[in-house]
Formats: sequence, C-alpha cells, structure tokens
Amino acid sequence: MGAKGRVGYLVSWFPAITETFILEEVLALRARGVAVDVFPLFGARGGEVHDGWRAAEACTHYHASLSWELVAAQLHWLRRRPRAYLDPQVRAGISVFGILDRAEVDRMVERLRADLDSGEWERRNADLLGLEELDLGYRLVVADLTT
Repeated sequence: MGAKGRVGYLVSWFPAITETFILEEVLALRARGVAVDVFPLFGARGGEVHDGWRAAEACTHYHASLSWELVAAQLHWLRRRPRAYLDPQVRAGISVFGILDRAEVDRMVERLRADLDSGEWERRNADLLGLEELDLGYRLVVADLTT
C-alpha cells in the first residue's frame, strides 16, 4: 500500500530538544502511513535531543547551511525594511543570526546603521528600492500527491 499523502517540515534545527513536538507529529504521521520529510535549515543542533529521534533519521534531509535560498529570502526583507535589522529583537527572530559570530553580527549591524544614517545604503540600492517585485528564486510548490 502506498503512502497516504506526503508532508514536509522545514525547521531551523533537527533534532533538537526544542523540536520535540515536531518529532511527535512526524512519528504519528508516519505511523498512519503518511510519507514525511524533515528539512533542517541549519542541520543538527547538537547537545541534548529527544530519545526517539532516531526513528525519524531516515526521513531527515540535511543541506548546506546558509544556502542561496536563505540568503535570498533575507535580502528581500532587507530591501523592504533595512532599519528592522538594527533591532536586536528582530534579529533574535531570524535564525541565521544564531549561527553567526556575535562580534561579526555587531560589526555588520554598525556598518548598516552608518550606511542608513549617511544615506549610502539608499544610494547603493537605488535601483532595487523602486521595484514593486523582486524575483529571488524562491517558490512555494503545492502538489496533490494522492493520485
């Protein structure tokens, strides 16, 4: 009997003790015959993990960190709201900042602040700022896999 549908999870880290709820969903769906794939953007977190995660190891697919797709998604947001990156609370919600060296992030933020304050950022990116759309290559694909 074939799988009863297919589900993909896109997560920052896996396995990670903080992803226990995802692990439980993955295992429950697989037990019901649903094909499941887990795509951690930054790989395995390391440290303590849920005991049962090995049952989901075969459906977990690791990719290179900081892929073009991740960078492109951030570039799109940066183009629209560059000053948001100056806010530590905003950066805390962007997982890529969690894997970068803190001192390097601080240097990048200060350079961005100086460029925004001086108008250099707007001058350098003037050709992008007027665009209504920007195709950076990321897509949402929806498919019916039941047939």
